[in-house]
Amino acid sequence: MRWQSLAFPLVLLMDIIIVLNFIQWQRDSVYDIQQRQLDLQVNYATDAAAQDLLGLGVHIDTDYADWGNMKVEPELAYDTYMAVLLRNFGWGDDARNREALEDYIPFFIVAAYDGYYIRMIQPDNMVTQIQTSSGPKNIDNPVYSHIWSPKIPYAEYVNNRYVFYNLGETKYGTITAGTVKADNDFFGSSVTTVERKKACIADTLQEACNSAMYMGLNGEARESWSIPAQFSQWSENNPIEKVSILTYILDPWNKNSINISAFGISGAKIDEPDYCITYLRDGVKCYTYIENKLKLEQEHNSGTSVIEFNSVVQSPKDAAEQGYYYDIKFITGG
Repeated sequence: MRWQSLAFPLVLLMDIIIVLNFIQWQRDSVYDIQQRQLDLQVNYATDAAAQDLLGLGVHIDTDYADWGNMKVEPELAYDTYMAVLLRNFGWGDDARNREALEDYIPFFIVAAYDGYYIRMIQPDNMVTQIQTSSGPKNIDNPVYSHIWSPKIPYAEYVNNRYVFYNLGETKYGTITAGTVKADNDFFGSSVTTVERKKACIADTLQEACNSAMYMGLNGEARESWSIPAQFSQWSENNPIEKVSILTYILDPWNKNSINISAFGISGAKIDEPDYCITYLRDGVKCYTYIENKLKLEQEHNSGTSVIEFNSVVQSPKDAAEQGYYYDIKFITGG
């Protein structure tokens, strides 16, 4: 009996330790599940926003020969992001829910080719009055709202001049004493190099993300962004080289006092059209790549074939959908 009385407290102590460990394990498991769920929700939303940004925009200007000059519409990306995120959360997509969710998104950045747009908390100069019971009243202190910035270039000040870069170009621009030159070549330059361009773009976006997060979280940001200028094997992160979306969100539920947040980054690009010519060869509907245009014209002028040109389409798929077949004459190199 003496040993049994000694064993009771030991068994009780072991039970207490097991229960405490189980509670901690359960808490960690809940955190992992909720964190994983939020990561998936944000990633799906940013992917959808990136696709709509370049797929549905009406000002994308895809006829440009230089693919680094495309325009993007940040409002379109943000609207898609919010719509997908609200549905993932099980919320209705209305103005009230969007306003409530916006409080948990410190910033939303759309990195275009020649600069970036950022939606964040900042002074709203358009709001100069507030409504009171006695009517509108002028205010002196600025009202902070989630609003868009104008496009901010990827630029730096070097050797008494401003240098600005573009994600998709092999050249850089300069502003010297009010004179703008946009076609400077990287090659042969001892001051501005491609590596310096990548570093400037990465630093610009990194500073924008961290500053906006600090502002959006009222100076209580415990995490920060680190955007590499080149691929890093240590972190397996790629640099920003195409149109991208960067954002950060806090868990709007804050369940069980667990601090859950998610970084979101997604990119998309438009494939360069592979233009084709559609025509009739002796009455047969044919198409070939646009680089064969000169051969077709020479063949037509020589009279060896009856060729009637119809139109130019953006891809072989478009030509096939219109009932044209690839001209086998160019398969044999004829």
